[in-house]
Amino acid sequence: MKLTTIAIKNAKPQDKPYHLLDGDNLSLYITPQGGKIWRYGYRHNNKRKQIALGKYPVISLAEARELKLEKQRLSVTSAVVTRIPCGKPFVSTAI
Repeated sequence: MKLTTIAIKNAKPQDKPYHLLDGDNLSLYITPQGGKIWRYGYRHNNKRKQIALGKYPVISLAEARELKLEKQRLSVTSAVVTRIPCGKPFVSTAI
């Protein structure tokens, strides 16, 4: 089931971190301190990997879905995905 903005706003911190799943390997990671971080899971060389897409509400639900689609497109073209310190995604192509 897809996430809604109401479900995200109503997500409260718990004793342990947990995920709210949006589908297609996109999830919202909720920390015990109340932080909400978008994560996208993928496989590379048969290993499970995750990349943080940004914090909620800086990155909205629609933006997180768009970033996920971007990352899926990049994985098809074998690009290297990295992050810069400001928290915004930066993409450079593999040489």
